Amino acid sequence: MEAALQAGEAALRRDPRASPYGFLAGGAFVHEGTEVFMWFDSPQEIVTHLLDVEPLLLPSLAEGADIEAYRDRIRAPLEQLQMQGFSDAARLAFNEAAEGCMHIDWWGEFDELRAGETAASRELLSWFRDPAIQDTGPVAPLADSEMEAFVRFLQAW
Repeated sequence: MEAALQAGEAALRRDPRASPYGFLAGGAFVHEGTEVFMWFDSPQEIVTHLLDVEPLLLPSLAEGADIEAYRDRIRAPLEQLQMQGFSDAARLAFNEAAEGCMHIDWWGEFDELRAGETAASRELLSWFRDPAIQDTGPVAPLADSEMEAFVRFLQAW
């Protein structure tokens, strides 16, 4: 359990510029209504974390059989991620399989969030630049001068 906690903390603290693959998750493993960004060096590390580490941290799962049953449920969507890359279809399938334990609102690459081309990145960049404006229309990509502040914004999310 201690190793799982340390692995989770490490994923929260990583700089997305150095570990550019991540996800934004919430659910029973964090306080209700709270979401966190977690960052990894590869999509395979995300799969490994979601299969091997995260189930140990989910308070809704009892040790033993419940953890293995949960892993069996989420395995297919994670295999889809490995074979097809980050997709909404795989993410939604994961969320359905993980229902009641956790949910992933976004997964992908840090560069996607910087670009402002997807709904998730437009929303994040809008909140970062002005939390009072929650417009998901066109937004400018993240400027180099905004990078440090944006990384801190994501780490404090």
